[in-house]
Amino acid sequence: MIKMIKLIRNVLLTGLILFLVSSCDLTKKYEEQEAQKIDKYLSEHPDLDFTLKQSGLYYLDITVGTGEQPVAGDSAFVLHRIFS
Repeated sequence: MIKMIKLIRNVLLTGLILFLVSSCDLTKKYEEQEAQKIDKYLSEHPDLDFTLKQSGLYYLDITVGTGEQPVAGDSAFVLHRIFS
């Protein structure tokens, strides 16, 4: 009986590992699709001057302020707008 339980546990564990490994491939697929959408948007809006940060973040300064500049450790709030 104990051997049967161990066998079932091993089969289930192996199945779980295979499932997790195979699902990792979807991440790359979605990253590629997202990159294509970003490239398409940027090519359709050449008048917008987006900046790409090393982290992968694209940003666009709509209005550059003249106030205090943030320093490491400061909190900041961002107005998020969706462009269509």
